[in-house]
Amino acid sequence: MLSIIMPVFNVAQYLEASILSVLGQSFTDFELIIVDDASTDNSAKVIEFLAKQDSRIKFLKLNHNSLGGAGIPSNVGMQMATGKYIGFVDSDDLVHKHAFRDLVAAAEKNAVEVVVGDFARFDQEYDVPPKAYDKNYWIDIPRDKVFDPLDAPRVFRLSPVPWRKLYRRDFLERYNIGYAEGDFFYEDNPLHWAVLTRAKRVMMLDKVTSFHRMGREGQTMGANDYKFAAVFMHMNSTRHFLSSYPEAHRTHWIELLDQIYRSDWIYKNVEEAPVKNLLRKLNAIVCARTLADSRLKVGELNKTRPEFERRYKENDACRPDLDLTVIVPVYQAEPFLDKLFDSLSRIKKIKFDVMFIDDGSTDGSLEKCRNFAKRSNLHCVFHQKNKGGGRARNAVIPLANGKYTYFFDADDVLMPNVLEDAVIAAEKSGHDLFFMPYKLLRCNGKGERVSDMFPTDLRLWEALRNERDASKLAGIVAGMGNYPWNRIIKTTVLHDNNIFFGGSPVHNDVQYHWHSICAAKSIGYGDQVVCHHRLFEEKSQTTNISDKRRLHVFSALEDTYSVLRNNASFGEIFDVWKFSSSKIIDWAENVIQTSLHDEFTLRKQECLEKISIAPGERLTSGETRAA
Repeated sequence: MLSIIMPVFNVAQYLEASILSVLGQSFTDFELIIVDDASTDNSAKVIEFLAKQDSRIKFLKLNHNSLGGAGIPSNVGMQMATGKYIGFVDSDDLVHKHAFRDLVAAAEKNAVEVVVGDFARFDQEYDVPPKAYDKNYWIDIPRDKVFDPLDAPRVFRLSPVPWRKLYRRDFLERYNIGYAEGDFFYEDNPLHWAVLTRAKRVMMLDKVTSFHRMGREGQTMGANDYKFAAVFMHMNSTRHFLSSYPEAHRTHWIELLDQIYRSDWIYKNVEEAPVKNLLRKLNAIVCARTLADSRLKVGELNKTRPEFERRYKENDACRPDLDLTVIVPVYQAEPFLDKLFDSLSRIKKIKFDVMFIDDGSTDGSLEKCRNFAKRSNLHCVFHQKNKGGGRARNAVIPLANGKYTYFFDADDVLMPNVLEDAVIAAEKSGHDLFFMPYKLLRCNGKGERVSDMFPTDLRLWEALRNERDASKLAGIVAGMGNYPWNRIIKTTVLHDNNIFFGGSPVHNDVQYHWHSICAAKSIGYGDQVVCHHRLFEEKSQTTNISDKRRLHVFSALEDTYSVLRNNASFGEIFDVWKFSSSKIIDWAENVIQTSLHDEFTLRKQECLEKISIAPGERLTSGETRAA
């Protein structure tokens, strides 16, 4: 009857109590699907212990930590679900004893697609506040009655959290509704909108069904200020969905614009002026795109929000419109930064900003970046614990606000005039992706030597120059090396398609490479070298990794395949994908330590079987991210 999905990551301290609150439900006809997102604490042991005692528990442990928060493991759980209804429980929350009895009874009696319950919060001391934080939006929403969201639009303003809701599984499957997948949090925002814009029969149950834990270390709301920009990305995703949704209603657009208006909480308490103004500009950008797609006039919004137009215009004016955002992950790069700063300072023909993201450097890199950023009120510097180049770039992708975005490595050598000309050419022709050649800067203890790009890329660049059929360009560039610094991407394409880098310590640029190409409708290229990429013989560089981390080549390829397997453009270049991915695996096999060869061979066969299934063919549940 019911599938309850619980995504888990490093919550061993609270997990047993949460699971027991589910197992102790007065409603007993359910399966509890627990998906562990590769926890590094004792979460898996807690689950395994309880699973031996209760056969209703189905446990799947992912073989690597997924991007973002609960989105991907929740989607895996939804693929495994067999019940008529689907519910969610956070792995550190508690569920009222009769929660699912009441939710299922309401759904069965009233034939609704979604039931929404109430919730209460508690902190570490179990101090329960009198009401949920969205209780003021319950006004004008029918209680314990069936309604259409268009008749009670305040329902769109409720907290988007899924753990107080019950969904008909066939409803979710009919519309292919799931969580947004990417390296961001707040994934329940797009889910909330995808459900309520399609549902015709909804019920609000005026009963507390869930007790939500607040103040736990590691919870989403404890994120750094700049990470709240993910909310703008989600609102943009909703705009993108509504713009192509045949049943999009004027009310949907008004509610989305009102959500954008209410998102001032993201920036109003930020103290650092460049970051505050950046967040305000991002608010204005998504507002402008939503207004354009909705065909509503600003004055119409002023009727309910008198300050709407003024706030929008002030946010838009706080920063100029830019041609380019340069994203630079920085890790132990202090010796190379002065040269990079000099190159960036020579960009004069276009308007641009730089987003430095320090990935836990212990040298003077962070301070150097901060000093450079002081030269302009547009540049920003952020930092995080060391997570690798892919996740560092991902952290600031939602902050990109130029017409194009360029990813550059801090220890490489930039040709600023070539980058300028590429942006100008791409903008003039409207290209989504614009490729540029590179050269290698081979470094050893004796000095540095410039050489041509890798042989495969050299051959493909020659093919690119000779190709006159624009429809064949994607197949050529797809075969090139998976490097982010050989292209610029239109920022709207980056954001509209939720394009990110992989989360693995190696090969994390594979996902960006393939997803950016599959998302591009127009590809262009220039013929001037944009950078010299440093190759170190001795430095601890990602290319030189040969230990167990190199096994992540498989998760990098499997995750990329999972993201793209239903993409029509991926099908058009699938033969290139099969050839290129096998070559990457062969290369990794040649560099990995001999002691890991047996494990590598086993994983190789499993991986190739998964990623060689032609797009459109059906996979078994959980196969894309197996345990």
